[in-house]
Amino acid sequence: MSGAFGAWTIAALVVFIIESSLSRADMLEWGWRLPYLTSLAPGILLVFSRQYLEETEDFEGLVREAAAKKANGANREMEEGSSSWSEAAEFSAEFWSCKCPF
Repeated sequence: MSGAFGAWTIAALVVFIIESSLSRADMLEWGWRLPYLTSLAPGILLVFSRQYLEETEDFEGLVREAAAKKANGANREMEEGSSSWSEAAEFSAEFWSCKCPF
């Protein structure tokens, strides 16, 4: 059973049990909140349990590669940044010296 289908099946079962246990009036008045409340416990459990999972070596390698590419790109931008800043300063000076009506 796939994860999505299994989750849908369990959710449908929970709603079925709640609807079978309550009258129609109770379900419409306050019972519709119960499926949401029942999802809190598994949700909280999953959030906390994910903290203790280890990443695969493949994923960690991809993260290292991405960090290296980002660092190389940042170094290049810093080297090229002086011309970019001067261009930005010129543009700003031209923009603010403009006698535009707005």
